[in-house]
Amino acid sequence: MRYRKEPIRASEEEKTVVVPLREEEDGVVSRSFGFACRGTLACGGYGAERLAGFETLPQGETAAAIYRVGTGQAAAVLACCRGGSVYVGINGGGLAKSAVTFSMPPAAARVFDGQEGVLLSDGAACALLTAGGLQKEEDIPPFSGAAYAHERLWLLSSEKSDRLLFSAPADIRDFSESRGTGGRIDLPDAKGKIAALCAFGGDLYLFRERGVQRLRARGDERDFEITDVFDCCGIYPKTAAAAPFGIAWLAKDGLYRFDGNRCARVPLPFRFAEEQAGAQAVAAEFGYVLSARIAAEKGEADAVCVSEDGESCVVLPFGGEGLTACAGEAYFVRQGEPAALRKRFVRGCASRWASVPVRPFGKRARLSRVRICADGAFWLEVRADGKKRGFLITGNQTAAVNLAGEEFAFALESDGAGRIASIEAAFTAGG
Repeated sequence: MRYRKEPIRASEEEKTVVVPLREEEDGVVSRSFGFACRGTLACGGYGAERLAGFETLPQGETAAAIYRVGTGQAAAVLACCRGGSVYVGINGGGLAKSAVTFSMPPAAARVFDGQEGVLLSDGAACALLTAGGLQKEEDIPPFSGAAYAHERLWLLSSEKSDRLLFSAPADIRDFSESRGTGGRIDLPDAKGKIAALCAFGGDLYLFRERGVQRLRARGDERDFEITDVFDCCGIYPKTAAAAPFGIAWLAKDGLYRFDGNRCARVPLPFRFAEEQAGAQAVAAEFGYVLSARIAAEKGEADAVCVSEDGESCVVLPFGGEGLTACAGEAYFVRQGEPAALRKRFVRGCASRWASVPVRPFGKRARLSRVRICADGAFWLEVRADGKKRGFLITGNQTAAVNLAGEEFAFALESDGAGRIASIEAAFTAGG
């Protein structure tokens, strides 16, 4: 009898996983700073740049918010400090202390009064910043929110939360209550108090605690018309702003946009934290800018979110305290220093993206290689069970990894322009 010994064949299970670049259907999200994500990953190109000219603030004074009107030498800047002091600089000159004080960073609205200006109020005092400086306004009531629409100045009363004040046409100081001039409207509603005003598309939008209304106020006050636009869960009042693509705001269940006809949620590369006591937003020339708390890998973190189109969002790894928008730019205070959000790559603001955890078999596996389709240079880091591998990726490239574990995570970092189209990881079971 002939005995034939067959070789033992090891059957290895193989799998190629396409690593998701954006939010998955189950709500688990990738973690992204400085990348825009719409099918592909693209470096957002935003960063914080320190504003010059504020180093002349006296010792002990720290800026809480920055305001500006005008451009170049024909401009004025204002620093509202944490103690309430206000400093103003004109035509590129040094900062001088103003007689005006604010108890908190004031609400602001762009107005036109023969020249462009920024109207400021902390709910107790009101002042107008123009290229010529800052002047206190005695004829304009203090407010908690404001908007300029239909040649009228609209104010949210600081004394009564459901009251709107409006000026006479083409006169921001005439609030006399008579037909054809200024007046007031009391608008109690089950949706809650009015928290913010936004002018968009020729109409004025009232943001309440649990919904939004549209006020059409063309012509005589007899023709004013208010309608409900939509209801929603709790709105964070200081996050409503009218960007070029529409109005955006943060609610308890996510970020929303409204283009005048349709409301939709904005897909994001992060979850927001459950509590947003300090969330605020502005509209800059390039889009909607939101400062908020987000869910991070360990707890929560401050972040600035930028949306240019209302359909994608770039998240930056720093907070935006005292966020304001003036002269088309977004200003904030970072680590006690006034800064501007710039749409360009700034040294020290690298874009970083990290994937959701990948479990190819639900048990131990070995990652043999990673294939990346990209344009630009990226640093790829792969982690598994406390071990990691790092690779420089330029363009379309395959990296041999040879890393074993049960759960894998992928991260990309770049300090220049670039785009990632896809990431594919090849695994074998066991290892």
